[in-house]
Amino acid sequence: MIPSLSFLREQLTVEALDDDQVAVTVVLPAELVRSYCFFLDSLAGFFRTTDRHSTIARALARTKSSSINQEAEDLKAAYRDRLVKSYDKYVAGGLNHKEAIKHIVSDLQKISHPWRTREVVSSTLKAAGRSGYTYRSRRGN
Repeated sequence: MIPSLSFLREQLTVEALDDDQVAVTVVLPAELVRSYCFFLDSLAGFFRTTDRHSTIARALARTKSSSINQEAEDLKAAYRDRLVKSYDKYVAGGLNHKEAIKHIVSDLQKISHPWRTREVVSSTLKAAGRSGYTYRSRRGN
């Protein structure tokens, strides 16, 4: 078996070309061509995977930015406050829980709000303490 470093020193040539380019030539024994091609293919896959992971890591780092998180929290709080005020207004006007949610969803759809689905509105109201359920104490048997 040929030690890899001495093999490369003897069989690798680098030649300067125009426009700050170089030509790299590797002379291989015929029995190593297939292995060399597999090596290059796996190396290309390694760099593609590394590039994907670095893109994901940069995106995660951006989301951890405190200014972005603070802005997102402010938007969620404003949305929650808007829903609670609307809900309280509709319930005070005599609507039940389901009808109030239908009106809120309708209001949000008119302005094409991204969080306009019934499920999102309902879960936000529930998290804000507006589940619509009145709890009755159990009577003893």
